[in-house]
Amino acid sequence: KKSEHPAVEAAAMAGAGQPFYMPLLWPMGNVAIALSSGPIGVKVPKPTASAQLDLIGHLTSLCAASRSFLLACLITYGFYDGWDYPAFGRAKTLEFSWIWPIIARDVVATWVICGCWDFLLYGGFGSKALKQKLFKFKINPVYPSMDQIRHDAIATTIASLTAAALEIVFCHLWCIGVFPKFEPRLAARPLHNLVWATTITHWRIPHFWAVHRLMHP
Repeated sequence: KKSEHPAVEAAAMAGAGQPFYMPLLWPMGNVAIALSSGPIGVKVPKPTASAQLDLIGHLTSLCAASRSFLLACLITYGFYDGWDYPAFGRAKTLEFSWIWPIIARDVVATWVICGCWDFLLYGGFGSKALKQKLFKFKINPVYPSMDQIRHDAIATTIASLTAAALEIVFCHLWCIGVFPKFEPRLAARPLHNLVWATTITHWRIPHFWAVHRLMHP
């Protein structure tokens, strides 16, 4: 029996076939494991899913939620000067000056992140050798056609525009008092913010389930 590459064995710690902390390292951690996974014939673990999360599953969810929270902090505090994020006051009036950066940010980020990720997974960044090396990680051995990729790109762009529209509406509603006021300084309520931030995945899953039961019971 052919032994697995050490990098592949190290990747088999969590149910998804990766260490529980991998969401914090995406995409570089995933790329590093893929590149060090050995030749084409090396066997790799298949992703598994369980209805019940074990300890590793919960830790993976906490890390994934932390990544989402850190990205949200970057968007809210890093992309704006001081406390200039629209929901902190500017969005009280609907003005194009604060609306267009949200739309541009979401669309550009979608094209760059999703585009580069698909180009890596399906094209190996133009390297035939890298594409062959990544092939063993595919669950479906058939590569999508260009028509399918074009369809997915359009659908994903529409989804990003929808997300931008929701953010714009919510920023405005917060500023005009429809939603309760909130404290923008995270340090003001550290424990409260930490709990909500690290459990995003846990409370998102039942919300996702409930929404889809309403859409198609």
